[in-house]
Amino acid sequence: MVYIEIPREDMEILDGVTDIHVHAAPCLFEKLFDEIDMARQMRDVGYKGVLFKQHLLGANRIPLVRKVVHGIEIFGGITLNHFVGGLNPHAVEAAIAFGAKEVKMPNIHSKYHIKRMGAPTYTTIKPTLKAKPRRIEGITVLDEKGEIKPEVYEILDLVAESDIILSTGHLSPEESLKLIKAARSSGVKKIVVTHANWGEGGVWPPLFPSNGIPLEIQMKMAGEGAFIEYCYATGSTSLKQQEYTANGIRKIGASKIILSTDAGTGRKIHPIEAFRIFIRAMETQGVPRKDIEVMTKNNPAKVLGII
Repeated sequence: MVYIEIPREDMEILDGVTDIHVHAAPCLFEKLFDEIDMARQMRDVGYKGVLFKQHLLGANRIPLVRKVVHGIEIFGGITLNHFVGGLNPHAVEAAIAFGAKEVKMPNIHSKYHIKRMGAPTYTTIKPTLKAKPRRIEGITVLDEKGEIKPEVYEILDLVAESDIILSTGHLSPEESLKLIKAARSSGVKKIVVTHANWGEGGVWPPLFPSNGIPLEIQMKMAGEGAFIEYCYATGSTSLKQQEYTANGIRKIGASKIILSTDAGTGRKIHPIEAFRIFIRAMETQGVPRKDIEVMTKNNPAKVLGII
């Protein structure tokens, strides 16, 4: 059952899409739906696949979700916050054993996130737990000399061996670029720069001022072999953001970009509706339909290994 009404003319553009950035319960923060409910709704409008995001380990429950929901590819992963021991190769090993398709660098516990947001949490989203955030040391992938830490290389080796996605999370643009280079040297083939267009003017406080990761850095990241992820909920809700996103697509090229939603958090917008609006917004900005299909169908399915 779909809980939103999709215009008939928009059903075609959603048929066969894969969203690699969807939030659902159970989670530490308020979500619109749980993973079972959300997967059912996506299947019923024709999605090919979905990757659910968590702030800790989520891959361990995906086998149960798959047991209940058929007809759509469903995946989870792990995010290397302090909840799982931070940059912890043992946690990564366990996640991979559960079938994780993504290892994501820290988000709310990254040093950069805390600097930008002022806290190791989301101050604008209702938590589902009453526990107050601990005072913690923010996580960085770099040592005192600005080099990639040894434990990060251990993690990169595990990701490379399993041929799954490495995502940059909420690292700073400079950290992310160094991580991408290290990942490529370690044999990682599937790298995603998380919500690179998360800038000012949207529904959330900006992670990257002002329009997102500077375009020249994004182009370097793409040149190193990474996919650049552009999201709707964190980076394309306003007209200004949509113009910036479309410009990035033109500069970098659809072959190196993934469109996703980063939706499902709080009461902001339904993930399916977010994807529909995002696609239509990019069409309005002059992005060709064939390029949109590459970014919503081919590239996300490629990094998940379902194409």
